[in-house]
Amino acid sequence: MNERGYILLESVVSLPVIVFLLSVLGGCILWSFKTIIWQKDDWELQQELHYAMERLAEDADRAEYAKITHLAEGDSVRLYYRHDISRAALEKSEPDVSVTYAKKDSGKYGEGRMIVEKSSMPMTGDSIFGRVNITKFRGDMVSPHIMQVQMTGQSLLTKHEYTLETAVFMRGHE
Repeated sequence: MNERGYILLESVVSLPVIVFLLSVLGGCILWSFKTIIWQKDDWELQQELHYAMERLAEDADRAEYAKITHLAEGDSVRLYYRHDISRAALEKSEPDVSVTYAKKDSGKYGEGRMIVEKSSMPMTGDSIFGRVNITKFRGDMVSPHIMQVQMTGQSLLTKHEYTLETAVFMRGHE
């Protein structure tokens, strides 16, 4: 029996099957890398918003008074620190210590960054894992001692949005 040509025939039949299986395996590997990158980006979005909200809430908890300015691009929350002073006195004169949180768009840092006044860098958006754009920042005084803050961010890669909202009791004087 002549078996010449069987190896060539087996190669012709098996080569497309091997190429198909390798391409499916390669596609699965690429899909898993994409999923990992998207998960890291969404995780970074949540981490940055949690960090910014936690820092703002801690500062607000220690503040005596907050002044909220509603702007088109997002609110500006200025927290004032001074002991044994009334709200009327705070409105008439600038206290010794204040800090301002705001959503800013700038050419230097990019769009939608949480900025703390007098800080050298923005609080959000500079991670190597994912770019975060703060799309909404809103503050409201619900009562004389309770400030409600809402912050929404969007991942620039996945376009997923994440929103945090909190209310902080402020110890201010009436």
